[in-house]
Amino acid sequence: MKRIHTYTSISKEKKREKRTVQGWHEKARGDGHNLGEIVNGVRMFSDEERTLLLSYAGATPENFIKTDEDVAIATTTELMLPQDFSPRAMVSHFDGAVGQVTDPDQIVALTRAIVNVGLTTLDSKIQRQRATLDQHQQAFVEASQVVNEGFMDLKIKASESRMVADQQTAATQQLQALMGKLAALGQVEPS
Repeated sequence: MKRIHTYTSISKEKKREKRTVQGWHEKARGDGHNLGEIVNGVRMFSDEERTLLLSYAGATPENFIKTDEDVAIATTTELMLPQDFSPRAMVSHFDGAVGQVTDPDQIVALTRAIVNVGLTTLDSKIQRQRATLDQHQQAFVEASQVVNEGFMDLKIKASESRMVADQQTAATQQLQALMGKLAALGQVEPS
């Protein structure tokens, strides 16, 4: 089975976040589907597995309002609203006819719920960003300490190396002088 798709390739293709695609995979696993195979540390999917994985992308909650009307709305993947969400259908659900509000309390309550979903999602994102920022700042502090300590250690080791080299040179010269004396003992002076 040829596996050419990854979380990243599917997320780019569908213009969704990688975490969203991973969420689809978790739903599929929860339904008993063992999709993909880890290859060199990356989960790879075949065409068939990709198709099954994408079937979880369109899943919407039960009793969610659907409509065939095309209504242009600003969308964001962070809000986690279904792609076929229609404000027109939402209004129609509450008042029976688009544009005629009969129960403003219900519309306000639903609007609050939608805004709360957005706020909750953004709060979660900000918490993740702050955690990442804290990790990066801590890593910078630790790396700076390592560099400073390492620089001092390197200077000390370089100085120690020079001292050992000087001692080695002196010992070598002493040994050569001794060898010269020893060689001189066996030589007969010319007469």
